[in-house]
Order: sequence, then C-alpha cells, then structure tokens
Amino acid sequence: MKTSILTLFGLLFSIILSSQITVTENNIASIGDTLYEAYDTMPGSAIGPGNAGANQVWDFSTLQAHFVDTTIVMDPALTPYGAMHPTADICIIDEDGHMYIDKSPSGITLVGQEQVPM
Repeated sequence: MKTSILTLFGLLFSIILSSQITVTENNIASIGDTLYEAYDTMPGSAIGPGNAGANQVWDFSTLQAHFVDTTIVMDPALTPYGAMHPTADICIIDEDGHMYIDKSPSGITLVGQEQVPM
C-alpha cells in the first residue's frame, strides 16, 4: 500500500510541476509602464529555432540591438482620444498610434485604436 501511495503522490507531483503557466491581469502592462523591444536586423547564423521538445536551452547572447521600439502605457484620460473610448482603462502608445484597452480579471479587450497621422 505504501508503494502505491508514494507512486500516486509522485505522479501527481510531476503533473503539477509540468503544468502550463497562468497569465493574469497582473502579467499585462499597467499605467506608468514603459516597454522596450529591441530588433536585430542582421542576426548571425547561430540564431535558430532549435530542436523541438522539452528542456531546450537557447543562447541569444550574440544578438545586437540595432533598433529599439518604445511603448508607453498611460491613463486613457490623459490622451487626446481618451474621451472617444470611455470603457478603456489603459492606453498603449507606440509610434503607430494609440490602442485603448479594457483590462480586467476576465481578460483584455481592445476597445479602440487611433492611428497617428503621417
């Protein structure tokens, strides 16, 4: 009986350890955050998708930041188009424009988008 209980416990413990992550609203950007995304326009041949499967290791130490894109998260009320999207509680601003988003525990919803005039 002890072996069966220990085997069952080990099986359940391994299932718990290999479960998927849970993304919550705390994992989504909030007002006041600034997000940076760097691009390498000429990655070396050592950068590749790698093998499929678990326990893979990737080495991105040779990547260069040739271009950096900045995204700002603001209170929609402080933006030029905030009044047009009253249900939005965050506004994501980048070089392309303003995205108005309703962020809640049940998910995120794109409420509206305003493109920056060229």
